[in-house]
Amino acid sequence: MLEGIDAIWLAFSQRESRLERDRELLTKVIGDASTDPALANVLAHGLQSFAGAESWLAWLCRPHPRFAGQSPLELLANGEFQSVDAEIGRIDHGVFS
Repeated sequence: MLEGIDAIWLAFSQRESRLERDRELLTKVIGDASTDPALANVLAHGLQSFAGAESWLAWLCRPHPRFAGQSPLELLANGEFQSVDAEIGRIDHGVFS
């Protein structure tokens, strides 16, 4: 019984850690977008494509197999705008492979 509780606590701790890291990355990306038009365009494209901030943010923070397990947010924070924008374009056109 105690192992189950430990597993729940571990999962919760990992989730909280990930949320904090995502919060820090998002703060950086939004700050960078104020001076980088290319990044601002990718953020606007995603917001439009996902029809709202909630679904856009959920996709942005989720690790993606096309990005070797990294989240699109991590790529944006590292300046890899084109990869993220291209994936949004594929989603816009219904290409999910």
